[in-house]
Amino acid sequence: MSWKPIILPITLIFSAQIFSGFIYRALVTFLPLYLSERIHLTFPSTLLAAGSFTSIVLLFGVGGQFLGGYLSERRSRESLTFLVLLVSVPLLLAMGNSSDMILMITAAVFAFFHFMGQPVGNVLLVDYIPSLWRGRIFGFYFFCNYGIGSFSASLLGYIAERLGVQWVFLVSAGFAGLALLCIIFKLRRYVYVPT
Repeated sequence: MSWKPIILPITLIFSAQIFSGFIYRALVTFLPLYLSERIHLTFPSTLLAAGSFTSIVLLFGVGGQFLGGYLSERRSRESLTFLVLLVSVPLLLAMGNSSDMILMITAAVFAFFHFMGQPVGNVLLVDYIPSLWRGRIFGFYFFCNYGIGSFSASLLGYIAERLGVQWVFLVSAGFAGLALLCIIFKLRRYVYVPT
């Protein structure tokens, strides 16, 4: 089997996943702090409030993962990935510019779509990889998503310290935009056709 026809689509999928890993790291690392700063509700403890609000937001991600898995068996994975990233950009911008209940709602909707993209991305990758290579490629894929993506915590921490935590989400909108460009380029050049 020749790798030449699939190397560019796989590279674009990997690149989109690295940017998504940056966004994931921003979400799990900075969301509790951001919610504690921006949500002004009476609560016995700021830390308890931030943890509770973060848990509520991430619970929406569970529903997104289920729907993403369901849809990835029935719809075009490329189109679903495009939709997830397209919606993520304005939601991240809104998160960086909102507070209180608007922030909670926006963060919950964003978590739903962001986590919806995870199973879709996994199945999309399978569309392009020969079965003999799937285990190795998935190992590298998750290394790119979570391993390389984890390095963004240092960059985002620097941004949060210098400019404020809201900038973590504004910069993450840029990461989502870059991931979206990878998928747009992939859609223009390569669309999987089942054999």
